[in-house]
Amino acid sequence: MTGYELKPVIHKGTEKGKQEAYQIIPTNTLPSWSNEMKHYYFATEEQEQCKDCGIRGRIDGPYIYNQKDLIDAAKDIYLPQEWTHIGKNVYRKTLFSKKFRDLIIENKISRDIRKMSDFKYGSRDWVLEPILLI
Repeated sequence: MTGYELKPVIHKGTEKGKQEAYQIIPTNTLPSWSNEMKHYYFATEEQEQCKDCGIRGRIDGPYIYNQKDLIDAAKDIYLPQEWTHIGKNVYRKTLFSKKFRDLIIENKISRDIRKMSDFKYGSRDWVLEPILLI
């Protein structure tokens, strides 16, 4: 796997199951989203959009990239250039390759979960959403 560093973190679980734990820190950033990317706005929050970033009250997605912009993108873990939000919190989603996704499913770290509303989704599962290439 490429495109990341591991940062040791303090384990807060039970002593019985205590193991070393690490945070994945992406070291690569993708190019900007394609102009074809869609953004959907909540009509009820239109007046409350952030004056600086304009992303509050907006749903992005699915992420769309121009394939020609990704010629040099051969890593497994990335951050997008753009910011997104959950409520009032702004962040950049960590994006993982299909190879990474297949490995965490194969090694039983997560089940094959496509969305948080999936009836199988549990606290230990990873929700990995697809990105589209045009």
